[in-house]
Amino acid sequence: EKPAGVYHLNKIYVLPSHQGQGLGQNLVQAVETAVRQAGGRVLELNVNRHNPALSFYERQGFAQHREEDIAIGPYWMNDFVLRKDL
Repeated sequence: EKPAGVYHLNKIYVLPSHQGQGLGQNLVQAVETAVRQAGGRVLELNVNRHNPALSFYERQGFAQHREEDIAIGPYWMNDFVLRKDL
C-alpha cells in the first residue's frame, strides 16, 4: 500500500525503432500530468539495475529511492525504485 499522493508507473515501452524521437519523454510527461491532476505528489517506478533505460529516467528527473529484489518464480528482478517529486 502506497502512502497518499504516491503513484507508481508500472510499465512503459517504446519500440527500439522509435527510440530517440522524444516519444518516451512525451509519455512520461503525460503520465506526470495525469498524476498531478489526480492529486498525486510523487511518481515512482521500478527499473532493473542494469537496464539502459535507467539513464533515460534520470534525465527525466527521477532519482534512486531504494533497491528492491522481487522473486518471480525461480528468477529475481533486481530493481531500483526511482522516485520523482511532482
